[in-house]
Amino acid sequence: MTSFAQPNKELTICYFGTYRNQYARYKVLKGALESNGVTIKECHAKLWHSIEDREKVAGGGWANPVFWFRLLVAYLRLIIKFIQIGNYDIMLVGYPGQLDVFLARFLNRFRGNKPLVLDVLMSLYLVALERDIDKRSAFSVKLLNILENCSLRVPDLLIHDTPEYVEWLQNQYGLSPERYYLVPLSADQSVFTKPINRKLDSNTFNILYYGTFIQNHGIDKILKTAQTLNKQDNLHFYMVGDGPEREKAEAFAKGNKLKNVHFLGWKNQHELIEIMESMNIALGPFGDTPQSKMTVQNKLYECMAMGLPLLIGESPATLRQFGYNQVAILTKRDPVFMAEAIERMIQNPVAIENMAIKARQEYLEKYALNVLGKGLREELEWLRSNITEIRKRNKTID
Repeated sequence: MTSFAQPNKELTICYFGTYRNQYARYKVLKGALESNGVTIKECHAKLWHSIEDREKVAGGGWANPVFWFRLLVAYLRLIIKFIQIGNYDIMLVGYPGQLDVFLARFLNRFRGNKPLVLDVLMSLYLVALERDIDKRSAFSVKLLNILENCSLRVPDLLIHDTPEYVEWLQNQYGLSPERYYLVPLSADQSVFTKPINRKLDSNTFNILYYGTFIQNHGIDKILKTAQTLNKQDNLHFYMVGDGPEREKAEAFAKGNKLKNVHFLGWKNQHELIEIMESMNIALGPFGDTPQSKMTVQNKLYECMAMGLPLLIGESPATLRQFGYNQVAILTKRDPVFMAEAIERMIQNPVAIENMAIKARQEYLEKYALNVLGKGLREELEWLRSNITEIRKRNKTID
């Protein structure tokens, strides 16, 4: 879409839904908009307790009356907050909002049918497939596919992070790319603000993985890479995080006597930054799932912002974003190639430090919140000014 700025006009957003208000995506969008003078009115109610909770519901738990009671309570709270929130210019439904968008559309009509935006971020249907929920309840996943197909047609504008993911959604649901505006995941700048003061030991090489222990992050490949390098003295993998595959990962490390792998458990963001100070490099995801290959994850932007060198698995998304500007090392998502890439990085410490400096600069120029927020505000202003034409267009392009 062609956008234009209206910097002198006020813009107020109703940020609506049962979105994850501690999730990095919410903090990034909110911070990006507020850094560009947008007023955020939060209309939020908690529904989801954890990743496991959402998986349980998607796998058939939605039929349990307890879930429907939880949903009813959450939506009643949303309705009460909506009544109290006052006027706004645009309603933005946060992730995950594929269910919330129907209530949002209903309530939005009582405020003049303002422009409605959904931050898609991830396909809930694809997440369910990648976590094998269809093997537990194929019917539930089929319903989820239908729900998502309908929900993505409700908003006037969809927000996503990469063109690769938008292409997948287009193929899956027949949605035109014209419906989307791209906002990269970026980093929470209330935490990841400035380059870390790294204290490196020249006699060791420390490698950091942090994140959720799930299939699409390629935990198994990272551990097999560590196994390949297990005989090298003073080379260590530090695994920070938790999740469904952590127990399996620890069992693999123990069973194969990987003395170079250390599981540190979950850490808060400030503790994570302290750990980063003694790391030589950080690892991106190496999973082979479609979602892993279509997304440029938060952790990559966080390491760019902090000036920590990155080793990233090749994918269409990462090759497009990092492959031609020398701000990260990319390698095939295979333990043999990953191990070889680590050995090359060990042999070229000056080069990887210079790469990290360049990555930090690229983050500031392209992905910092004030930069992303400027473009997003312009797009939302354009949406507000042309909503009638956009709604007519959306009826014809899919």
